[in-house]
Amino acid sequence: MRTWPLAVLLIACHGNSTPPGQTGDDDSSGPGAPDGSTPGDGTTPMIDAAPGSIDAMSGSPDAGSSLPPGCDSLVTPSPSGTTIPSELRPSGFYRCGGYGSGGARIIEPSRDQTSVALVTDAGDAYVLAATTLRERARFSEGHGRVTFAGLSADGSVLATVEDKAGEVALWNVSTGALLHVMPRTPAQLPFYDVGDVDFAPDGARVAVGSSAGLNVYDVATGAAVTFASDGSAMTSIARVAYVADGARLLVVHNGWYGNGPYVGGGAAFLVDAADGGNPMRLDYEPWGQAPYPPRIGLSDDGHFVALGAEYGGPPIGLFDTRTGAALPIASIAEEPVAVSDDGTRIATRVQNDDGSESIVIRTVADGAEVSRTPAHRLRPVTVIGDLGEFLVGDEPPHVLTSSSGGTACGTGHGEAVKDLAQTSDGATLVEDAMENDGTTTRYAWDVGTGDSVTPPGGALETASPTSPDGTTEAREQTDNSSPDFDLVDASSGAAIRTFGPHETHPDGFDFSPDGALIASSARRDPVDRRGSPLVKLWNASAGTLSQDVETSVESTALFHTASELFVPEQGTVAHYCR
Repeated sequence: MRTWPLAVLLIACHGNSTPPGQTGDDDSSGPGAPDGSTPGDGTTPMIDAAPGSIDAMSGSPDAGSSLPPGCDSLVTPSPSGTTIPSELRPSGFYRCGGYGSGGARIIEPSRDQTSVALVTDAGDAYVLAATTLRERARFSEGHGRVTFAGLSADGSVLATVEDKAGEVALWNVSTGALLHVMPRTPAQLPFYDVGDVDFAPDGARVAVGSSAGLNVYDVATGAAVTFASDGSAMTSIARVAYVADGARLLVVHNGWYGNGPYVGGGAAFLVDAADGGNPMRLDYEPWGQAPYPPRIGLSDDGHFVALGAEYGGPPIGLFDTRTGAALPIASIAEEPVAVSDDGTRIATRVQNDDGSESIVIRTVADGAEVSRTPAHRLRPVTVIGDLGEFLVGDEPPHVLTSSSGGTACGTGHGEAVKDLAQTSDGATLVEDAMENDGTTTRYAWDVGTGDSVTPPGGALETASPTSPDGTTEAREQTDNSSPDFDLVDASSGAAIRTFGPHETHPDGFDFSPDGALIASSARRDPVDRRGSPLVKLWNASAGTLSQDVETSVESTALFHTASELFVPEQGTVAHYCR
C-alpha cells in the first residue's frame, strides 16, 4: 500500500536509461499477457527492446548506456523520444518527453515483493526489481503525467492512471504491450495525492479510486464491473486495497474543507470485493474531524489496517479487516505506514525535533520503539515484507533507495519550475526552480540529449505575448476575474478578437514561432484549488481553442518550435510534441 509524496532538491546523476515504453527485462520466460497473446502476434501493440536497456536479471547496462557510480538504475525521462501508443495520445500535442526526473511520487510494491512501481514527478512509471531497484520497464502517458500506478500480485501487469484524461491503462510488464485502455470519469488532477489503484490478489480485477469516485475493472477484458454500494463510500477516494484474503475491498473516502480546499476527515469502509455489498464503516472517530488528512497502514497479508492522520495528531486505530473489529493498541499519535502480519508491530512516520523524518517500528501493545530508519520530508515511503524492507523516496540524485542497498537515480530537482527560457539557437533549455525559502535556483538542459549542463550566460529567449511579426499582442484583461484575454493591435492597442474562456484568469502568453498558435497559461482557481492550472493552445487567426495541456504549477509555457512546447511542472519540464 502506498503512502504519499510532494517535493524538494538538487541535481547530480544524468545519462541514458531504458528507452520509454520499453522493457529492460530480457527474461523470455517471464509472464505473458493476461489475455493469452504472445509478443508480435498482432493482438496488442508491441514495443521492442532496444540498446541501452538494463537487464533485470544482471542489472548491468548494455553497450550504449551508462550508470553513474552508486546507481542501479536511472529514472529520468527521455528528452523527446518517449514512445506513446496511439490509444494514449491526444490529437495535436502529446507529452513526448521531459527534462529532469524530479523526485519519487508513488511507490507501489507487488504483493509477491519481487517488483515495485515507481512514479516520478516527471510522470513516467517505472517497474523496478524490489530490492536491487534495477529497471525492468518504463511506461508513459501521452495526455500528461501518470497520476498513480499499481502492480498485480505477481508483478506481471501494471495499471497506470491518467486521472485528468480519465484513462486507466493495463500493460504487460514483461513485453511492454499495452493490453487495455479503460475509460473513467475525468477527474481534477490529484491534490494531496488523492487516488489509488490496487489489484485483487488473484489478479482478476483492479480497483481505481480518486476524486472522480471508484471504478472496478475486469483485468482480462478491461470491462467495467458493476459495483454498487453505500454512496458515501464511493465519492472522493483517497485509498483502495483488497484485504481479508481478497474477500473485502477497503475504501478510504476523504473529505474536503476550508478555502484550499484541504483534505481532511473522511471514513474507511469495508465492502464485499465481488460487488461492493455489505458495507461496514470502521469505527475511527478522529476522521470525523476535518483537520486530519487520512492515512492508513496495512499488514503485508492485508489482515490488519491502521488508521491515522498525516504526521500524527490523533492516536492510531487498529482494525482486523476480516471482521472490522477494533483491536487494542497503545496510544501512538504518529502517521501509520504498515502493520506486521501478526498485528503486534507497527511502522509509523514521524517528524524529528530537527525537522528530519524517520520510519519507526513500535510494538502495538506498549508503543515501545524497536527500530528507526531515516526518511525524507514530503516523499513517499513503503515497507514491504513483514516490516522487513524499506523503500524510501527522495529527490535527485537518489530518487529511491532500498534498505537492501539498491538505488534508483534521477536528475534535476524536486521544486516547482517557476520560469522557462532558451538560448537563441534552441540548443539549451533554462529553468528557474522555486526553493522553499522563496529564492530560485537555475538549471539548464541540453535540449537534444537531456543532459544537465551549466546555465549559459547572456541573453535568453523567454515567452513573449507579441506575435513573431510584431503586429499583434496577446493581452490579459484588466478585470482580474475575467477568464478571457484579448488579441490586440501592437501599435494601436485596438482589440482584434477575444479568446476564452479559461477556467481562471489567464496572464501568461507565448506565440508559436510561425505565429499560428497562442499558448495561454492561467493560475489555479483561487476558491477551488483542487483543480490544476491549465495551458490552453489557441488558433491565433480563428480565435478557437485547439487543445488543453496539463500542468501542475502556475507558470508560463514556452514554444520551442511550431511543433514543440515546453511546459513547467513540479520537478520537471514536460516536452510536448505533435
